[in-house]
Amino acid sequence: MKLANRNAQCGKSSASRKECLWPRISIVTPSYNQGEFLEQTILSVVNQNYPNLEYIIIDGGSTDNSVEIIKKNEKRLAYWISEPDKGQSDAINKGLAKCTGQFFNWLNSDDVLVENGLWNLARTILENSCDVICGFHGYIGETYGLPSKDYRMFLGKTAEETIVNFIINQSATYYRLNVIRQLGGVNPKLHYVMDADLWIRYLLDHGISKVKLVDFPISRFRYHSSGKTIACKEVFLQEVRSLTYSLARECGLPDFILKEAQPFEGAVGDLSVFDWSRCDKKGMRKLNSYYSWRYALLHYCEGDFANARKAILNYLRTGAIYFGWDVLLVIAKSFFRPRLLVHAYQKIKFIFPKT
Repeated sequence: MKLANRNAQCGKSSASRKECLWPRISIVTPSYNQGEFLEQTILSVVNQNYPNLEYIIIDGGSTDNSVEIIKKNEKRLAYWISEPDKGQSDAINKGLAKCTGQFFNWLNSDDVLVENGLWNLARTILENSCDVICGFHGYIGETYGLPSKDYRMFLGKTAEETIVNFIINQSATYYRLNVIRQLGGVNPKLHYVMDADLWIRYLLDHGISKVKLVDFPISRFRYHSSGKTIACKEVFLQEVRSLTYSLARECGLPDFILKEAQPFEGAVGDLSVFDWSRCDKKGMRKLNSYYSWRYALLHYCEGDFANARKAILNYLRTGAIYFGWDVLLVIAKSFFRPRLLVHAYQKIKFIFPKT
């Protein structure tokens, strides 16, 4: 283990006073046998010359040239260690325990920060009262047909809409450190969707009022053939399905809706790795309502009024939180609109199509 503590106390020198003018940003890089990309990752962070950076590397006992690369750059690190661990999530939590900054994120050892990313992030922290900052990220390396345009986390009108339609952009999403600690860090039992799990737990407990979307890029995500999401695609997708199904089940959805949340037999893995017990119960109830409303809307549009009515009843039972005219209209139609009129309307549409 090597320690290079650069966390100077304010007031001792002009350099330390300059540090105190900028918020401390903590970044953890979990790494294992990524010597091919690791130095590019490190330099993308330290060469920004951000004055109040706390950069930590947690290596899982690499057997390639990773440790040599880390030692080469250790004077610019706050802390590093190389020892066996239980995987990426375990390494992130180890680094998190060492962090002292205001905002935190992890940067994988094959990803990079963009130029001035930390400076733009710091200005956003100073100018806004927020818990989460979501910037844009793009891709480097083998893109496998992915769009070249940068993208950002999706933020809907409500936390529930955001959760159901979640789009994860982990490397360009920074959280306030004390909030991450309140959430218990990342789930150490997850290997692929720890970022989505963390985002959803945050939204359930805190909503979207403290989430700030910014219009500048922060990072680049590297796609390559040995990356986990490519090399282990089926396992990755199974963990995604397990996440969404376990959440739907935990929020209390009735069986007739859950059956459609699990469309493929055997597609869901071990649900015991997810722990939603600490999440806000009100947030879970709202999520149940939103799922039920979406289900009712889907089946109403398909002319399945029996299931639409059942879903609306569950929606009302959990607490009707979406009182827009569109919601009230579907409630009324699913209970009172005669099927004969619907069928007649559908036939008229067929006979007289729009031109």
